[in-house]
Amino acid sequence: MAKKAFIIHGWEGFPEEGWFPWLKQQLENNGFTVCVPEMPDTKHPKINEWVNTIKKTCRNRN
Repeated sequence: MAKKAFIIHGWEGFPEEGWFPWLKQQLENNGFTVCVPEMPDTKHPKINEWVNTIKKTCRNRN
């Protein structure tokens, strides 16, 4: 089974901030497929929108 990791930024964040790129690279170097989606409306997040974004962008990643 393939190893997968999901990195989800927080409120007012974005996928390329801080240590996310480093962590993504480290995980990929260790055989993981990594999904780091850009989440919608980070100033006023809504759980349903975030869950749907994760499902849509991270599903079926190889």
